Amino acid sequence: MSTAQPATPRSRSTPRDVALVVGLALVFGVGLFLWLRSGGPDASPTRPNGPGMGVGVAVHIADQVCAECHPGEAALHARSGHSQTLRPAYLAPIAKQLDGKTFPDPDEPDATWTYRLVDDRFEVERREEDRTWRLPIDYAFGSDHHATTFVTLQHGPGGAHALFEHRLTHFGSTKRMGLTPGQEATSKLPARGPLGRQGDPVEASHCFACHATRTSPRGRRDLDPAGLVPSISCESCHGPGGAHVDAARAGARDHAVTLELRPGRHKAETQMRVCGTCHRHPDMSPTGAIRPDNIDIVRFQPVGLMQSKCYQESAGALSCVTCHDPHARTSAEMTTYEQACLKCHGGTVQSTCRVSTREGCVKCHMPAVEAIPGTFFTDHWVRKRGAGP
Repeated sequence: MSTAQPATPRSRSTPRDVALVVGLALVFGVGLFLWLRSGGPDASPTRPNGPGMGVGVAVHIADQVCAECHPGEAALHARSGHSQTLRPAYLAPIAKQLDGKTFPDPDEPDATWTYRLVDDRFEVERREEDRTWRLPIDYAFGSDHHATTFVTLQHGPGGAHALFEHRLTHFGSTKRMGLTPGQEATSKLPARGPLGRQGDPVEASHCFACHATRTSPRGRRDLDPAGLVPSISCESCHGPGGAHVDAARAGARDHAVTLELRPGRHKAETQMRVCGTCHRHPDMSPTGAIRPDNIDIVRFQPVGLMQSKCYQESAGALSCVTCHDPHARTSAEMTTYEQACLKCHGGTVQSTCRVSTREGCVKCHMPAVEAIPGTFFTDHWVRKRGAGP
């Protein structure tokens, strides 16, 4: 039989006790502020079953939530390369294709590479004579339309994550393994070794920032695998969708104002800067790099397009979305692009082409250029060919 405990007598508060309570309250208040500032519990990568936290709060949602009201755009985006720019390596389709296969090193005939996929672990083994290296593969960069490059994360100073870029890349155009660009014997990039190239935390955050919707709840300059939202989702261009979803579900007529990039509301320069964040903008180019003979420019479409007369004389009518549906996979049908050319150039005397006025625009003025061995990019510097790549 339990015995009731006597009540504890109440004691009179002393100045020391009051100071302690006030101090604890201040600590709790500061901690709560910093916690909320970092995103709180609702700043998780995906919240498919609930709306955001209210207008003005940067809350990320899942693409499935966007699909509730925008099923067409969401379906197109799900099949696009943007939706597959970054994945845990073991989930990438290429992991199953490479499982158990061995490849010779392109530069070193005595070395071989063997890939293995076991449950949620994807790894590579390099053998060279009597030496063996094993390295886990954490992430697969790229949709494999052009290529897929493998990356391993490493802990850097102060808990920051450094990036290790693997020596071999799978090239989608040739369906073969080859050297990752920048790791050739002639490359001037530092920190190259038999397994790949070491990058610092700054490079890691830059790479992940363009292949992920969010690298960390704390911002693009920080990389936090636990808070990572991989690949380019709806929110990469339109901004965090929590406030937009809240407003739409509440029936607000102005719910579209909660989007950072709204269709038909922005000038070409704004759209070019949004795309150029990752595809590069001329402002990011080193001094002297923008030249007709610089073949590297074809990899950075906004840079080339903005040098063309088509862009400069369009009075803001020409941008990336003039020819490309931003939600869909890039089309390989040339007639679609030629129709866009003919909307401005069709039938006018000053734009009459000596070769053809109805077809072949892209082949002549925007040819595919092999900027990386085995990988071709369309040159967006629309011009009469003669000089340059």
